[in-house]
Amino acid sequence: MGTTLLWLSLIVLIPLAALFLKTTELSLDRFVRIVTSQRVVHALELSFGLSLLALFISLSGTAVAAGVVPLAQHALVADNAKKLQGRTPAQVVAAASAHSQLADDANLLQGKSINDIVSTAQTKSVTGFFSVKQGTFSMGTAPGQGTARTLELTILCDSGQKAVSGGFQFSQAPAYLDEMGPTADGTAWHMLLENDSTSNGAFGNTYVICVG
Repeated sequence: MGTTLLWLSLIVLIPLAALFLKTTELSLDRFVRIVTSQRVVHALELSFGLSLLALFISLSGTAVAAGVVPLAQHALVADNAKKLQGRTPAQVVAAASAHSQLADDANLLQGKSINDIVSTAQTKSVTGFFSVKQGTFSMGTAPGQGTARTLELTILCDSGQKAVSGGFQFSQAPAYLDEMGPTADGTAWHMLLENDSTSNGAFGNTYVICVG
């Protein structure tokens, strides 16, 4: 339970809370400019697309598992009834000594047990499919009033993984997110931060969610 809540906080709750706090500090014009930028629109398309794909895979795996197990059980019952052919228990025992019933059932199932069939049909666990890479950032004060200090960050995923989301948390001076999204090859998450404060530098933590 604790591990589930930890991952839920890292992947969902903390980013949503940071997003809500961030939007309350932006003017309407700045908010509209950010959410309609090309990088944000592409990031949303990718996130929702992967979510729908994961839902489809999960439902498909559940449907296959629900259909395969009853069919396999009915097949075993029908096959056993066919083999008995009205024979008495003594006759069944005599036949089993020549050819093991267990071996015969295993041969009909191509060496697979019911548990093997269920395991094959079930959707693979997503544990290990997603990973979160974390980092830090630090930026100085703004050069002057009306001129923000900017900082570009690129957080890499592990080899073979693709970046699907990312974000940051700031301390001290509020750092603003000007733009973000996956890099052209999809292997990293890019962010452009701004600090408008002329008295305090900004620093905090960054993260990227990788798939693969």
